[in-house]
Amino acid sequence: MDPFHVTFVASRFRDGGVERRINRLADGMLRNGVHCTFLLGESGKGGAGDLVPAGVEMRVCPGERPLQRGLQALMAERDPARHAVLAFRATDFSATVATVTGAPAPRPGLFLVSGAFMTERLSGSGLQRLRGWKLHRRMRRLWSRADGVLTISPEIAADWRSVPGFPADKVHYVHPPVVGEDVDTLSREPVEHPWAAGDAPPVILGVGRLVRDKRFHLLVEAVRQVREQYDVRLVILGKGPEQERLAEQARGLGIGDVTDLPGFSANPYAWMRCARMLVLPSGHETFGLVLIESLFTGTPFIAMAEAKGPASIHAATRQGELVAPSTSGALAEAISRELSAPADPDSLRAAATPYDSINSARDHLDAIHGVLQDGH
Repeated sequence: MDPFHVTFVASRFRDGGVERRINRLADGMLRNGVHCTFLLGESGKGGAGDLVPAGVEMRVCPGERPLQRGLQALMAERDPARHAVLAFRATDFSATVATVTGAPAPRPGLFLVSGAFMTERLSGSGLQRLRGWKLHRRMRRLWSRADGVLTISPEIAADWRSVPGFPADKVHYVHPPVVGEDVDTLSREPVEHPWAAGDAPPVILGVGRLVRDKRFHLLVEAVRQVREQYDVRLVILGKGPEQERLAEQARGLGIGDVTDLPGFSANPYAWMRCARMLVLPSGHETFGLVLIESLFTGTPFIAMAEAKGPASIHAATRQGELVAPSTSGALAEAISRELSAPADPDSLRAAATPYDSINSARDHLDAIHGVLQDGH
């Protein structure tokens, strides 16, 4: 029997969280014996494009119409009974849904993969309200023709099911592909920094784009308070417009000599493994891949209770700590608690196992086969 075939459709393929999930999911599916094709609207060279797993068939069709024609040609080549199409990014859904569901029967299964809270996009006022109305109309009249929606958290699944007029029974939660063998290997590489030595004081780690919304200024202030009781170091990996401002804040608070902002790191996992904890002070995170990555390296996380993504991860893994209210004082207290009572690294790693690329791929395939066996 021919292998099952999955086509990943994405008009944009650069270097974001969606692209990383696409690569990891394809890697896991390949390891589960599935043939994978990337049908992209751009080459994907650089960043995530350089990390496409070996064995993936690549087809690039720049532009919406060429992408649709490329999908039509690919569907004609595959046995529809052993073929599923996964559409990524909400802006891609309409064209892909129209192409697949408009094809003569039999056709392949079609699944929309989402990491977005749709009710947030449907609400608002003024121009945003008009855009929300148009989006809601597309969801009800077009997107609902897909065979299923695969979401990256139970909360996002519940959000999709709450959209009026959208078939709730088509929405499924699957563990997203966040970690894998590559993360484990990279995390074991040495960190060339004196603070990474085994006898060095504990490192508090932050990872992310250095923008105001990430609220790393709360972490800097919290570390100043923690240092009244504990000798710790602060490392924040990432680049962005707030980098120099954060460095100035640390100097102004008298902790400039124990704070380092080295910029972007191609291997944050090695830092995660040697850090005492990872802190994500953002008040808005749709998911928070970095928290799962941290658990996988055996390092606990602290995040804000108001952020939906971290709250979902905390509920699913029963690991990490959520902070409320979102103040530097409450954050400092949480950091101090973690320093005084270290978590068990093996328990942390076990909690991240469902998000391994192989296990996640099986989760996706179970959902896909379950729907297709029921008929679409």
